[in-house]
Amino acid sequence: MGRHRRSCQWTGCQQYANLRDLDSGQDFCASCAIAMLCAADDPITRYREFDGTEYTEALRIRPVLGLFGWPGR
Repeated sequence: MGRHRRSCQWTGCQQYANLRDLDSGQDFCASCAIAMLCAADDPITRYREFDGTEYTEALRIRPVLGLFGWPGR
């Protein structure tokens, strides 16, 4: 993982990025991207993974609730 040496740009956690959000152009590590998915804050739905398929698997297991009209949105 992290063969490309890009860093996560979301929290500054100093981990290597695993995916790029194609909407914002930011790079995220899998931990931060999955945390956003679980919080239903602003999950990444258009992305390209650099290493592995960890985020794709998390997205498959936990669908994006915000796309279905999360209460309060």
